[in-house]
Amino acid sequence: MRELNILNDLIETNRYLSIEYFIDKYSVSKRTVQSDFSYLTNISLEKGFTLIKKRGKGYLIEVNDEKKLNDFIRYLKKLDDKPKINVENIVAYIALKNKYVTNSEMVKEFYSSKSLISKFKKDVDDYLKKYNFTAERKAHYGVRINQPLEKRKKLIVDLYLKNNEVVREYIDKKIDKDFKYIEESLIEEIKDKNLVINYFELNEILVWLKVIIYIKLEVRKILKEDIDSTIQLVIKEKYDVSFSKEDKRELDELIRLKTKNQEKNDDHLENLEEDICEFLENLDKNNNTSFNKDQQFKKLLTLHISSLISRLKFKVSYTNPIVDELSIKYASIFNMAISFGDMLHEKYGIKPNRDEIGFIATHFAVHMEKEFTNKLKRYNKIAIVCSSGGGSAYLTKLKISNLFNKSEIKTFSIVQIKELERYKPDIVFSTININLNLQVPLIYIKELLDDYDILKIKQLVSLDKIEPTFMSETQTYYIKRFFSPDYFTISNMKKDYIKCLKDMASKVEKDGIGGENYTQLVLKRESFSSTIYLNGVAIPHPIEMVGNKDLVFINILKTPIVYGDKKVNIIFMVSLQKENLELHKKITKDLFEIMNDKKMIQDILKVKSFKEFTTLISKNV
Repeated sequence: MRELNILNDLIETNRYLSIEYFIDKYSVSKRTVQSDFSYLTNISLEKGFTLIKKRGKGYLIEVNDEKKLNDFIRYLKKLDDKPKINVENIVAYIALKNKYVTNSEMVKEFYSSKSLISKFKKDVDDYLKKYNFTAERKAHYGVRINQPLEKRKKLIVDLYLKNNEVVREYIDKKIDKDFKYIEESLIEEIKDKNLVINYFELNEILVWLKVIIYIKLEVRKILKEDIDSTIQLVIKEKYDVSFSKEDKRELDELIRLKTKNQEKNDDHLENLEEDICEFLENLDKNNNTSFNKDQQFKKLLTLHISSLISRLKFKVSYTNPIVDELSIKYASIFNMAISFGDMLHEKYGIKPNRDEIGFIATHFAVHMEKEFTNKLKRYNKIAIVCSSGGGSAYLTKLKISNLFNKSEIKTFSIVQIKELERYKPDIVFSTININLNLQVPLIYIKELLDDYDILKIKQLVSLDKIEPTFMSETQTYYIKRFFSPDYFTISNMKKDYIKCLKDMASKVEKDGIGGENYTQLVLKRESFSSTIYLNGVAIPHPIEMVGNKDLVFINILKTPIVYGDKKVNIIFMVSLQKENLELHKKITKDLFEIMNDKKMIQDILKVKSFKEFTTLISKNV
C-alpha cells in the first residue's frame, strides 16, 4: 500500500521529501501523490502525526503521539496484507461459507466499504451463472450461494487451481501440514497400480482432495463408514471425516482420467530412483543443498519423470505457460533442471524440451522454498534490540515479521538486556553493540532496514551456523556490487548475436570474474534455449554459476540485433558466485521487472553514460 510506504519514507528521513521524489519512486502521477497526501493530511492529527509542508521543499513528518502512529501503521500493514477487493475474491469468500455472509463481514475481510462491495453485485451474479449458481440475498442476513457447500466443489477447485488468494488461504489453513500424508498415500496408490502421471495432473487431484476435505470439515455430516482405500483411511485418521460413495466414485474417475497405464514391458523404472538419487547426491555436494534428503520431493519427482519418459517415447509433450518466468526468476534452479534433462538424455534416450524442463524446475523450486521455510522455523522466538523502543523499533519489527511471519518477535531497548536474556530468543537482531550471555546467532543491523537488508538476512538464516555479523551495506552498495563502468557498453555497430555473447563472455572470463570456462558455459546454456525474452531484453548466463565475483555486464544496442525471430535491444550478461542462491533470485527478479516495464526499457535505451544508467536503475531495484 502506497500510503504505508510514504509514511515509512517520511519516518526514515530527517529532511523534506518533495512531490517529485514520490512520483519518481512509485511511478505514479502528480495527482495520485497529491491525493495520497490529502488523505494522510486529513487523518494525521487523529493518528498521532503532523505533515509539515514547505513550498519548494516538500513534506516532513512530525510525530505527536507515537502509540497512535504505531497503531495506524499496524492498521495499514493489515490492510496491505488483506486480499484485494475484486469479483473473484468476493465469489471465493461466499463460496467457502456454509451460511449467509453479511456485508459487514466482507468489509472486515477485505478492509473495504459496503458501497464498494455493492458495486460488484452484478459481476458476482454473472460469475456464478457460469456454474449455474445464483446469489440469494436477504435483508439483515446477507448473501449466500443457492446451492449447498457440497455442490460448489468444482467452483472452489477451479478457484484454487487459479491460485485465488482467498481460497488458498482458507483451505490451506484448515488442511494444514497433515495433508502431506494424503499426498504420500495418493502417490503410493498411483505407483501400486502401475500408473504414470505428470505434475499438473497430479496437482489437480491433490487440489480436489484438499477441497473435499475442507467441505467435509465445514459440513460435518455423519456418513456410514465404507473405507476401501488407503487414501480414505488416512483422511479418516488425520481429519476424522469420511467419503460418500459419490466422492469415492468421483476420485476413482479423476485418477482414471489423469493417469495412464504403465507399459508392462517398460523397464525404465528399475533404475530410475537410483539414477535420480545419484544425480541429486552430486547436485547437493556441488551446491550445498539437500534435495536428496527430501523424500517427498523425490517421490513426486520420480512419479513425474516416470510419466515424462513414457510420454516422450511417443513424442507427447505438454506446453508450460510459465516457462519464461521460471527460467528468469529461478535461473540457477532452471539450470539444475537442464542438467537433470541431460542425465535423462544420456541414460534413457529421451530429450526433454524447454517446456518439460520448466515442469522439472518447478519440483526443484518447490523443494528450495520448502527448505528455506524449514530453516526459518528454527527461529521461533526473535529478539530485536534498538537504541529506543520508538517508531523505528516498530518499523524494524514489521520488516523482520515479514520474513519470520510465524515467529514470536519482541523488541528491547539497551537497558533491557536482562529481560532479553530471560526471554531466551533463538536469534537476536541488534542496532547497537551488546554483550549477551546467550549462545544464539547475533546479527547487527541498521536502524532502518530496506529490502536488500532483508535479502541479506535471508541469506544468513539459510546457513547452518551464523557467526556474529554486521550488516552495514546499503542499496547503493548492491548497485555497485553488480554494475561497473568497465562492464558497461553502448554499441552502435550491428553484430551477430552469438558473436556478441562470445565477445562479452570472453572479457568476463579473461578478467577472472566469470570463473573457469565461463564463455563455454554461457554458450552451452544458450544452445539449450535462447535467453532472449520480452521487449528485446536478453539475460545470458552460464549453465552453472561458478563466478569469482557477482557482475551484470550491460550492453545497450543502439542498432537492435535480430536473432532467429527475436529482436535484442539490451543484453544483461550475468556472472554470479555459486553460494548466494537468494541473491541470484533477487537480481534475476529485478531484471524480470525491468524487462516487463516498456517505459523502463525505453529510458535505458536513451541513456548516454554509465552514471545515467545507474541513476535510472537505482530507482527501480
